[in-house]
Amino acid sequence: MMMTDLLRLYERIAATSATSDNLRIVYEFSEGDQLDVLLSAFREQVRVTQTSIESVLRLEITHAQLWTFPFAYPIGDLSPELEAWAAAYTAGSWPDDLPTPAPTGDPALDAAVTEAMTVLRAYLDRARSLAPDRPSLWPSESDPLPDDAELVRSSDAENWLPPRLIGLHTEVARAAEDRSHGTRIAARLRDWLDDLDWRPVEVEVLREAVETMLALPIWGRRHEFYSAWLVTEFDKALPERLTFRVQEGVLAFPFRATPVADMDSTAGPIELWAELRSPYHNPIATSRKNRIQPDYSFLAGSDPQPDTLLAVEAKQYLRPAAKNPGQALADYSGGLPKAVVILAAYGPVSRSAITYVPENRRHRAHVHEYVHPGAGGCSSFRQQIAAALPPPKPKLAAPQATLELSWDPVVPDLDLHAYIAKGDGEQHVYHAQKVSEHVELVDDVLDGREPERMILRQGRDGLHPPVDVEVRAYTSGAALADAHPSLSVPLP
Repeated sequence: MMMTDLLRLYERIAATSATSDNLRIVYEFSEGDQLDVLLSAFREQVRVTQTSIESVLRLEITHAQLWTFPFAYPIGDLSPELEAWAAAYTAGSWPDDLPTPAPTGDPALDAAVTEAMTVLRAYLDRARSLAPDRPSLWPSESDPLPDDAELVRSSDAENWLPPRLIGLHTEVARAAEDRSHGTRIAARLRDWLDDLDWRPVEVEVLREAVETMLALPIWGRRHEFYSAWLVTEFDKALPERLTFRVQEGVLAFPFRATPVADMDSTAGPIELWAELRSPYHNPIATSRKNRIQPDYSFLAGSDPQPDTLLAVEAKQYLRPAAKNPGQALADYSGGLPKAVVILAAYGPVSRSAITYVPENRRHRAHVHEYVHPGAGGCSSFRQQIAAALPPPKPKLAAPQATLELSWDPVVPDLDLHAYIAKGDGEQHVYHAQKVSEHVELVDDVLDGREPERMILRQGRDGLHPPVDVEVRAYTSGAALADAHPSLSVPLP
């Protein structure tokens, strides 16, 4: 599933960088230790892996078993994640994945929910393999399909999946508050699951499939690969905002200080860096020698001292750990005083990990467990990524907009300045040069008693080029902050 997520991201990057299948993806795990693969070859690896997984186990389910799933609820008051998923599904799209209920801490219930979600995903994957969207799948005059495909096709036409997924989420949420209810839910799920038939293929085929997967080059570096996969979660959390750096047809994940992507925002340009080191002279982890180096850093501001707004560290634990993740949170929050620090864990993390972080920094330190494909931690992880970063610049949709600068006349003269990207250079519009093709300064206001206005226009080519606007104090000896300036775009 990680490889599939990365494939989607790589194909999107290739489509926008004009490299197509010639895009090279380079993972440099350490100095001189590289894994270098073309997009076309990576796509083939994903195909081989998916084929191997499908050959290992196959779900056999009857019509009666399908419709006796123990919980089915109509669409009602849903969480934002479930509501968005249900809306997309109802509209006819195949979603990338299914939202997973959050772990309850009850081992029997959580295990049963995981197995039930595996069945629901198998259903969705089979449906997606049959048609590009839901309406294309529904019964028609087409040739008969295999029995399992006909079962999926007819049941999806009757909207089988959404009520079952919503029912499972609803019951698990109740179980999280009532342990006795969780015991009953686990028993009902287990009764249903035990009646299903996961049919393994012949032993020779099974061994061959597993050997095929283990032979893939990425398997030996699966810990670093998890870190690379987190970038797909950044891309989902910040839709259509990240522009990845492709140089000479190469998308690099070097695992050393390297800029990976760029993003615009209301606070100015933001850069995503991998493995960026920062000095820190008080680490509590003995493995850190006067420096810190989170897996990913989102930076804002100009050189040489950009601010780290967000730092993300990837961890993988089989059992809940406290010391290692707690020390990472403590050191990164201490060395990056303006940053939100997030620890993304593939599996569980001990609740005592946060106690390693001084109380005055805990509001900036966060742990997200079970961040992996199909797991419950992905949604909250993406939400916090988006919340920790400035929003995107508003897009100018109208052919023309007016920008108004207002301020306190205690500072008489403020000025608007606009810089318009033009070819290899830029145009500067201000009180001495009031007009360009895209921007016009209406009046140079000298006393602050009325707004100073600037008009932003669409060009003859129908495009809005990027415009950077600055406010400057022109009154000698006055501070800009004393004027309390504000910028607005009045609606028509």
